[in-house]
Order: sequence, then C-alpha cells, then structure tokens
Amino acid sequence: MIIDGRDQQSETDTIESWQFGSAVPEAFRGLCVAVVHRADDKSLALIETVAFNRGSTTRSFTDFDEARKWLDLLGGPPASE
Repeated sequence: MIIDGRDQQSETDTIESWQFGSAVPEAFRGLCVAVVHRADDKSLALIETVAFNRGSTTRSFTDFDEARKWLDLLGGPPASE
C-alpha cells in the first residue's frame, strides 16, 4: 500500500503524526506501507518511524517510483498509482 502525501498542503504537528503512526500497524495489519512525501515534509517521516517501531512494515520515500519498487521487492501485489 502506498500512502501518497506529496500534495498535502500543511504538515501535521508532532502529536498528530505520532497518533497516526501509532494507528498504522492496526489499521494496515499485514500490509507493507510505503509513505511518499515531499522532501521538506518531515511529519510523514515521523509517521513512518512510529509505525515501524510498533511493528509495521513501513518505509518513507520522496520518490513514488522508488516506493513502488520497494513494495515490488517485498513480493506483495503490484503497487498502482
């Protein structure tokens, strides 16, 4: 699964990012999650870290194609736009 945050207009604050990251392992149980974000948006990188620390297979990217390649390497269904 790809969460595409590149068009997000505003960054979430630290608490919101932590809360969302904490919810990812339960909400996306059994799925590999690639979070794509703008290079200047650090909030989505925090979501990745929190989700990973809670057992989710999660990684953040600034390039959509790199996110897709990572998911394909993990052997899941092909990622689509």
